[in-house]
Amino acid sequence: MWLRGLGLVLLVWSPGVLHAIHGEGPCTTPSLKDGYFVPVQDSYSHGTLIQYSCDTGYKPAAEGWWATSQCENGVWSDGPQCVVVTACPRPAIPNAIFYHNSKHWYENGSIIHIICAEGYSLNNQSNTVSCANGTWSLELVCQKHPHACDPPTNVSNAVIIHQKYKEVFRELSEVDYHCKDGFFTQDKKSKKSVKCEAGRWSEVPNCSK
Repeated sequence: MWLRGLGLVLLVWSPGVLHAIHGEGPCTTPSLKDGYFVPVQDSYSHGTLIQYSCDTGYKPAAEGWWATSQCENGVWSDGPQCVVVTACPRPAIPNAIFYHNSKHWYENGSIIHIICAEGYSLNNQSNTVSCANGTWSLELVCQKHPHACDPPTNVSNAVIIHQKYKEVFRELSEVDYHCKDGFFTQDKKSKKSVKCEAGRWSEVPNCSK
C-alpha cells in the first residue's frame, strides 16, 4: 500500500520536475506604467507574445509607437516599459566609454561625456552629446586612431604571450613573440619584443631552427 502511494506521488510530481528542467515556466501579468498591452490575462504560458503601446506623452522603450515582449522562462524579455517622448536612449557608439551615468534612458537636457576605448579616437572634436527632445545633439563615432595598429602579424613557430587578442592596439603598445622550443630569432634569441609606432609594428621576428 505504501509503495502504491509512493508511485502515485511520483506520477503527480514528475511532470513538475520535467517542467522545471525545461525551464518553461509561465509569466505573471506584467506591470506597465503609463501604457497598456494586449492580451490581458492573469497568467501567460512560456513563449507568449504581448503587444503594448503607451499613453499620450510617452513612448515604448523599444523603437516605434508599439512594441512586443515575450514570456521566456517566467520572465518578460525586454520588459515592457514606457518612457517620456522627450527621453533619449543610450547612444549606440561602438568602442566608446560613457561617463556621468550609464543608464538605458536619459531625460531631456541630459549631457553625456564620451571617451573612446584604447586605440580609438572621436571623429568630432567635441566629446559630449546632449539630449534634446528625444534626439542626441551629435552623432559621434569612435574610429581607429591613425597611429594605432592592427593585431600583430602571425609568425610561424611563434606565439605572443601575456597579451589578450585585440582588434586595435594603441600607439606605443608592445608585444613579445616567443619562439617555440628549438627555434630562435635572427638574433639567436628565444623571444623578441615589437612596438606599435605610427600605425605600424616594428620588424617582427622570424623563428627558425
